[in-house]
Amino acid sequence: ALVLRALKDLEFDRSMGKVSPADFDEMAGRLRARALALMKQLDEDGSGYRTIIERELSPRLAGRA
Repeated sequence: ALVLRALKDLEFDRSMGKVSPADFDEMAGRLRARALALMKQLDEDGSGYRTIIERELSPRLAGRA
């Protein structure tokens, strides 16, 4: 969540003219690579995160039905 928030803030700063295009490209590339690595880590078998997330979400999703 922190990496995605940082990327969103960076995109906002770019739209406000606070970040140069070259700096944006470099920083956004690093943030996107980090986000991708984290998503891959969460998807790996044996990490256990998927099971934990699904277990925590199931009561919330059941409440919506």
